[in-house]
Amino acid sequence: MLGFPSLFIDKRSAARRKAARPIRSERRQTGERRKTALGVIIKTSLPAEDIENWLETKCRGKWNLSLDGLDDALAAKSFRILFEEADDKARFTKAFTG
Repeated sequence: MLGFPSLFIDKRSAARRKAARPIRSERRQTGERRKTALGVIIKTSLPAEDIENWLETKCRGKWNLSLDGLDDALAAKSFRILFEEADDKARFTKAFTG
């Protein structure tokens, strides 16, 4: 027989499946917008701490910095930065692209 054996298929009724696990909802409230929807990816040899310090002192809104990748020599890093406000993204882009 190919595939999974039938013991891995949940054959309980829908009501029993619902009762078996609690439902956790993380949906946004009506009218709530996504925060930090504006993003940029930069490649740099700067340490993350330097970028975080700049973001903490210059950004008015919320932001999120995450490592996106490393080059083979581990010298350059790619960071993904998400901004809540378009002005913060523009200010960051201007400061870090010359």
